[in-house]
Order: sequence, then C-alpha cells, then structure tokens
Amino acid sequence: MFVWFSQSKIKFEMQNRVLIIRTKSWCKCVVYLALTINLKVAHSLILGDLPTPSFIVDLTSFTGLESENTKQSIPALHLPEQRVTLFPITDVDDTSAMVDYDASNFDMTTIDDNQPYSNFFLHSSVIRAKSDFVEFRDESKELFLAEIDLPPSLTGYKRPTADDINQESDSPAKLCLGLNNHHVGGYYWARSAGSGASMEAPGVVYSETDFYQDGMMDNKGILQWSNENKKEGSSASDNTNDGKRSEWVNFLRLGDTVQLIPKDEAACLLKFIEKYDFYGEGSKSLRVFGVTMKGRPMGSDPKLVCEWRCG
Repeated sequence: MFVWFSQSKIKFEMQNRVLIIRTKSWCKCVVYLALTINLKVAHSLILGDLPTPSFIVDLTSFTGLESENTKQSIPALHLPEQRVTLFPITDVDDTSAMVDYDASNFDMTTIDDNQPYSNFFLHSSVIRAKSDFVEFRDESKELFLAEIDLPPSLTGYKRPTADDINQESDSPAKLCLGLNNHHVGGYYWARSAGSGASMEAPGVVYSETDFYQDGMMDNKGILQWSNENKKEGSSASDNTNDGKRSEWVNFLRLGDTVQLIPKDEAACLLKFIEKYDFYGEGSKSLRVFGVTMKGRPMGSDPKLVCEWRCG
C-alpha cells in the first residue's frame, strides 16, 4: 500500500520489534501505521550491544578481511595445551545459525606480544565512577578513577605468592584507547581508529584492590593513576606529555564502556571458557565475540561479525 501526505511530518519509533510511523498531516489528521520488521535487518548488533565483560577479537586486521564474504575468513580459536577449540558462528542473531567446524585453526599461543598493536580486547563497563570513591575502602581518592566489571581473575591473572610479596607484580591487563572511545569528543575516537585502538592510556593502572581492608585481595578491577604519576607538588591527574591519551579516563561515568588488552590472551580466553561454559556444554555463550569496522563510518562502534563457542 502506498500512502502520500501533503506537507506532512513523520516520526519514527521502535516499540518492541514494531516500527511505529506517526504521520501528522497538514489537515491535523493523525495516522498511525504499524509495520512489523525484522530487527536483524533494521539493527545489526554493534560493540555497544554486547554484554560485559566479554572477550573481543578485532577481525578488521586480524584476518585481513578484504572480501565482502567475511564468513570464509574467520578462524577457529585453538588452545593446544588444553586441547580446546572454539568454533565461529557467523549468523549470531539467527537461532538456526550453524557452527563452522571447517574453519581453520588459529593457535592462541602464537600471538606476538611484541607487535605494536593488538587484535584482542577485554570489553568492560564502569560500575563505579570517580565520584563514587569510598572512604576507608578505596586506596586513594587522588588516584582512584573507576571500578569496572572485569574481575582480575578473568584476565588469567595469577596473584603473587608469598615469595613474590616484595616483588612488583605486572598489571594483568592494560587500559587502551579502545574500539569505541566516545569520551570527551571526537579527538579520542579519531586517535583510536584502526591500530590506534590498542594504544595504551599512559599513567593509568588496572589492578586488584583490597576493598574490605582485610589483607585479602577482593577480585575487584580498579582503574587508578599509578603512583609514579603522582609527583610532588602536582595533581595525580595532571596529564603527561602523551598526546592526551589518558586524560579522557578522568571523565568516565557509570555505564561507560572501556577496553583493555590482556597480558596473556590464551590464559584469558581459557578463563572465559571456564567461567561461562564450565561443563563444556557448547550451547552456552562464552562471551567471545568478533567485531569489525569494515563498512562502518569513522567514529562509530564496530559491528558484530561472529561469536565463538566450544565445539
């Protein structure tokens, strides 16, 4: 059916899987047209739609996608020591989607940690902002930036033993500019485009905290300024000469999402498998997703391409 209104104003709304088109015509008549649409076509899932925490693979450069048929380029993720393989599902929003058991294996233990960029990220949400600092619980009001919903144990992090107590332990993951940095204007998403997404936010440390002050670490993931960034006579939040790559962290709000790069990708992936599919049922979501910026406008979130599950 074709309907034409002279000098009309049209408003579109989404209500439960139904597109409501409200048309107010020149003669003050109001017409409501309801069209049921397929949300798979109307709204492709993007990074911001995914649950947190989740393990993200940036397929834009990881598989060197050059053709429109990305399904043929997505590998299975293999952990040889555990003899575990995660196979990709490409039509993730289709209940009848099939697992690609013919995908070629990518050995997660062969990742070169010395390369200047990463294709593997941990997607997390802010659950406490800077203004939510808790006196006598958090370490320092001057250093505290945010708490995120990524527990250090999920990164493959191993707590220091008694023998390591006097040794400085490395952070289990590092905060980076990220795949969807929309904080404080366009400067940051421009810097984080492409390989810039894995650029570190200097001076910011992700660590575990003793929130309950009982001498035991509490598996809470905290973002804070490093002690080295705190200089005598200056604020801990003073920006270093880093192209403002860490200044945006000051403005994180409740519900914002950030991305981190795990120190050990293979160990981290194993932790996601253990947490979300402990019994190896295969049908459960491991929260391991592949995204790409191919076909997306600059500054937008990457779109979801696939999900990996146990075979």
